[in-house]
Amino acid sequence: LALSVVQMRGGDPSKDDAIVAFSGGTDGCIAVWDITTPVQDFLTQRSAAPSSEDVAPVRLKPVHAFEGAHQSGVNSLHAVVLPSRLEAEEVHVTGRRAVEILVTSGGDDQAIHASIVSVEQQR
Repeated sequence: LALSVVQMRGGDPSKDDAIVAFSGGTDGCIAVWDITTPVQDFLTQRSAAPSSEDVAPVRLKPVHAFEGAHQSGVNSLHAVVLPSRLEAEEVHVTGRRAVEILVTSGGDDQAIHASIVSVEQQR
């Protein structure tokens, strides 16, 4: 299993940042997970009861999957948020901000896979 997590800064300081995880499995698939809410809930729980060791497990489903990124297992995975290419005026007009994430991986198949994932955030 390979894992990489990125934090996407929101354009509005009053809104929380989004947290996205990418995981690579033994089947060669790369899954995309929105872990924003579970992380925020965990941090809220821990700040309310810092000595508590009981944290309820959370079941999530991936929001997207790159099937067949590799013929077999994903050995390495890295994700990084790319600098924005949108003009401030475009964000103001549309009310949305696109964030691009470069996802790269290496697998048992001796191949390197690279994709740019575009995620739209509400302003």
